[in-house]
Amino acid sequence: GIAHDFNNLLTTILGNVELLSMKTDNEAILNRLKNIEKAVNDGAYSVRKLQTFTGFGKKREEKNVSVDISRLIRDAVEFTSPKWKDDCQKNGINIEVQMDLQATSPVSMHPSEIREILINLIFNAVEAMPEGGTLTFRSRENNSKVIMEVQDTGVGMAGETCKRIFDPYFTTKGVGNSGLGLSVTYGIVVKAGGMIRVNSEEGKGTVMTLTLPVAQKRIPDEVDITGTPETKSLKILVIDDEDQIVDLLSAMLEGLGHKVVGVHDGRKALSCMEKDRFDLVLTDLGMPGVSGWEVTKKVKEMSPETPVVLLTGWGAEYEGRDLTDSGVAAVLGKPFRLEELMKMIADYCR
Repeated sequence: GIAHDFNNLLTTILGNVELLSMKTDNEAILNRLKNIEKAVNDGAYSVRKLQTFTGFGKKREEKNVSVDISRLIRDAVEFTSPKWKDDCQKNGINIEVQMDLQATSPVSMHPSEIREILINLIFNAVEAMPEGGTLTFRSRENNSKVIMEVQDTGVGMAGETCKRIFDPYFTTKGVGNSGLGLSVTYGIVVKAGGMIRVNSEEGKGTVMTLTLPVAQKRIPDEVDITGTPETKSLKILVIDDEDQIVDLLSAMLEGLGHKVVGVHDGRKALSCMEKDRFDLVLTDLGMPGVSGWEVTKKVKEMSPETPVVLLTGWGAEYEGRDLTDSGVAAVLGKPFRLEELMKMIADYCR
């Protein structure tokens, strides 16, 4: 329930970010919108992990992709600038960021995991420099390993603290801190076949060093829609009990030149199908009254050749499954990108 609702919220945010990005060429605004998009994607990845962990999502190996460490470092620095720059300057604290990023081969990890690691390390470094200081990032490659360092000039740690820093629930920050940040970071790095170590001296600062194996083959981290054939103008029925998602999908699809009929419940959808004919039906799965499964069954009875695509916040459970026997052509898990929607339409409505 909560994961499904959260995915619906993320869908609305991501879709509107993409629509806004199409309406501006202001570089500063586009960068901010890109940061929101990355945060949504990271949030969706966290929800998927939560669904799998709790048993409500189909357990599967998440697909790692080839990612450029230097680019992700710059992304994380930009993403966290409100913390290390804006908040600090407001309080009269200055933190200088320096980068010594050498070109490296890509590593094979999910970009959301690397961003999670970097953001955690950046926040820890900022908290270790209450009077300000310098935050330095380095990257290099050695013996088919990518080495990344995050260094601060903060208060540092004693030897005994360094020994326990990756232990679950260990914290030096007092009540209110979970003590899980670095233990989670350690688990992510080890799972990827890497290692993390700490070197710290009281009064001088800390260096966190991550070593990750180079990717064996390049796997792009974005949907490739190059060569996706254009589709003719289609008449599309959109069904979702969330008004915002119906409005969002209508704006997206109409922007692509399609004619859209949007309804907010399954009963109205059935009524529309009795009166009109559609080239494609996009329906939410979990709706009160008439579910996406019932809508699909009715479509197949009335127009067997019309493809039905399920849009669902439970994508972790249904993605990758062959549901053609149920009349479903494809499943598009929320949140989805406009490019994914375009590719899906091209695949099933040529």
